[in-house]
Amino acid sequence: MVYSSRLIVAALLLTIVVFQTGSANTQSPPAIPDGYGSTLGRDEIFHLANEYYRNGNLDKALNGYLYLVELGVSNGYLFYNLANTYFRNGFLGEAIVWYERASRYCPRDRDLQLNFEYAKSNLLDEEFRAPAYGGTVGFLQRLHRLLNVRESVIGLLILTWLFFAVLIALLLIRSDRWKSWLRLPCWLLGIAFVLCLFSTGWKIYHYEFVVEAIVVESAVEVKTGPNDSLSTSFSIHEGTKVRVVQEQGDWRRIVLPGESSFNGWVLEKAIRII
Repeated sequence: MVYSSRLIVAALLLTIVVFQTGSANTQSPPAIPDGYGSTLGRDEIFHLANEYYRNGNLDKALNGYLYLVELGVSNGYLFYNLANTYFRNGFLGEAIVWYERASRYCPRDRDLQLNFEYAKSNLLDEEFRAPAYGGTVGFLQRLHRLLNVRESVIGLLILTWLFFAVLIALLLIRSDRWKSWLRLPCWLLGIAFVLCLFSTGWKIYHYEFVVEAIVVESAVEVKTGPNDSLSTSFSIHEGTKVRVVQEQGDWRRIVLPGESSFNGWVLEKAIRII
């Protein structure tokens, strides 16, 4: 696996301030983990957690990363380090959770994607993985995953301004020569605008309304209803991604991605929301 700690440290130091929560918190702050001084700032805690990680003290590294999460730091590189630490500790399900969360912030990070793919190669439920597409569909999927939600919204705003600026110019200019030059950019910007619009809309819908989770227990029996005494429909294993479609007490009704016929009920503690 690839562990680019220097790159991760540099990136987090540049971006961690942006993601710090500035609102007042009425709850008591989380307890400072052992091995971390009370006077350390967030970037210093991250530095120290990375040192623990490089020296093989994974438990202290994990405590430092989780402490930053409890403080409200939301950053893809922090999540990536958390995933690596969980993986090296042997917690495949938790590692997949944090790789998924990191990918939503840093979809183009090569080290992240390499480690994520390596972790997924250890999954037992290969038959339940989402199918991979090639050709045009696969190309459009790769384009769709190229940007995170924030970047997609910014890109859509830029494309909207450019497209309508060129379109208005095309309608107002009387010169045939200039119109012939503007037609191709107008078509290209129009196609890019439509693709970006659908991609951004789907991402917003997916992140706001689709609840996905990862199985974090070694093996889970999926029941026909929200009761442990009911019969088992099928079993799933640690690291498998599912979609949560219903809640009832401590139970969650799940559906496997792309396999709506495979659905049933599991206890909430058996899964972790992404």
